[in-house]
Amino acid sequence: MSGPLVTSQYDESGNYYASVIVSLDTHQLRVSTTENTIDSFDSLYNLDKDNKVSVINWLDYNEQKFIGIGLTNGLVLIYSPFTKSIITTLATSKNSLITSIQYSSITNSLWISDNSGQVYEFDIYYNLSSSFSINEYLETNESVNNLKIINLDQTPHILVGSHSIHLLNLKTKELIKTFPAHIQPVKSIIDVNEEYFITSAEGDRFINLYSLKLQSIKTVFVAEAPVIDIDIGNYNGNVVLVAKTENKLEIFNAILSEDHSSTNSKKKRKQMSKSRSPNGSLVLKKHPEDIKGNMTEEISIITIKSVKNQIFYSWLENVSDVRFDKVQWIDETDNYLINTMELTKKKMVTNTPHHSLNGNDVSSIGQYNEGNTIVSDGFNLNNVEDDEDSSETLAEKLEKLSTEIKPSVAKKKKGLSNNTLTTILSQSLRNNDMALLETVLGNRDQQIIQNTILRLDSSLAILLLDRISEKLARQSTKFDQLIYWIKWIIIIHGSVLASLPGLTSKLSNLHGILTKKSDTLPRLMQLKSKMEVIYENNEMIKSYEKNLNYGVEEDEDTDVEYIEELDDGSDIEDEMMDDIPAGSSDEELQDYSEEDEEVEEDDEEIGMVTNDYIESDED
Repeated sequence: MSGPLVTSQYDESGNYYASVIVSLDTHQLRVSTTENTIDSFDSLYNLDKDNKVSVINWLDYNEQKFIGIGLTNGLVLIYSPFTKSIITTLATSKNSLITSIQYSSITNSLWISDNSGQVYEFDIYYNLSSSFSINEYLETNESVNNLKIINLDQTPHILVGSHSIHLLNLKTKELIKTFPAHIQPVKSIIDVNEEYFITSAEGDRFINLYSLKLQSIKTVFVAEAPVIDIDIGNYNGNVVLVAKTENKLEIFNAILSEDHSSTNSKKKRKQMSKSRSPNGSLVLKKHPEDIKGNMTEEISIITIKSVKNQIFYSWLENVSDVRFDKVQWIDETDNYLINTMELTKKKMVTNTPHHSLNGNDVSSIGQYNEGNTIVSDGFNLNNVEDDEDSSETLAEKLEKLSTEIKPSVAKKKKGLSNNTLTTILSQSLRNNDMALLETVLGNRDQQIIQNTILRLDSSLAILLLDRISEKLARQSTKFDQLIYWIKWIIIIHGSVLASLPGLTSKLSNLHGILTKKSDTLPRLMQLKSKMEVIYENNEMIKSYEKNLNYGVEEDEDTDVEYIEELDDGSDIEDEMMDDIPAGSSDEELQDYSEEDEEVEEDDEEIGMVTNDYIESDED
């Protein structure tokens, strides 16, 4: 299912519709009537935050309607839509994801299967009466994706679907036959009558019609696109097969029309096993006034149900509003009516619809379109009024905040940030919102990534890996950014992912990308070694040149000789004045002065001689 819708189903009459949607990170069950009559009603039940729905099914027992709600933790809730309460809770031994819930009037009991291969039977008082594992009869372990109780030779048998179809006798607990089925896990098993049953697998274009009498495939119906769901319509002996694909319904008329004889001749057997193409199709399109921008023209049908000569179908508006309609596939004179049919649906505009849970709630103050809702992280403070004194500077405000916030509060805010990021990630995966997912995957902090993946539901981990592989296929340059997400998904949810059936095919795209990246590792390591050798050689050359330059400078310094000259002669004059006896006459002072001038002349001559010597030395 796309968007917030997890799963949905009509009841056998087509008058009631049950769906599970994601509301504020919890799963919510909605039950309503499909037509606006005097008996119209709406029922709403919110599951606990830890309970995630994997499958639902209508259970008609003792002229009462119940809904079996299968959870990912192995529990099954029996819900009454009319009393709006949980009747009982059934627990399984493996605590594995529930894949199928069915009530059988043949055994007058409730049958449940999980993805570990276990099958459980509960009596009318909701007590466990029997259980077995399909893997006890097989050489390899397989998971049970669906089951069906049938009556064969006046004895109850069970059809168990994995990739193949296994037929077991419930009385003797004996494996009667294994029918080859589909490459993908079987999603639907429908008994046409006591002799025939039909199967389909999600993502597979082939729908197989089996004969229990011949224990072989009678006809293979080939759809034009991968099949999402199927149903059988039976009216006056005319049997029609309805296959729901992504954008339309494909109709196969009179699927049992060739069964006129029970002969077992080789020629007849060869004729009975053949393929057929659809006889007609039904496409829903939007009204031209409702198409804006790059919106697609087709409307995706989400749920189908064939009742007598009518096909009930539903689709979504405004992301989560469900609308219903039906079409007649055969008339009273047995003429098939659907060839190539296109129906235009105008968007419903009403302020007070009869479904209080669909469209706009009349009790609310304001009305909004959920499809245009913008999810924010809660830290946008643009509309918060500041009542503090505007004269206070920014530095003073920051200092004041740093003293007021305690460590415990800061720690709490950090936790809220991680929870918010996980909520945004879950919402973007369920709604297929790539823009919102891009904001989450842009985070590079390993601690935040680890905390986010730790809080992420395991059922969304495989979907996140698919989105990451698609992103890597388009933008290989972001591998360094996304590798941390892949790492923590495998570490935290690896055990759950390993238990999922068909994991190899689901992760084939990611495996191819990682294999391609790993093939370049030896070449990169070789290139790294060469670069290291070049870098070390450059360092050695630089070191050698540095040492060489250092030796040349040292030799040049040795050729320079420092010559200390007299400062200014003031100290000599002081010494000479000290040698003059006290009380000397002017003539004696004159004599000392003349001697001093002679000494200066001698010094000048010595300096001239020294300079000449230095110049000659330089020459």
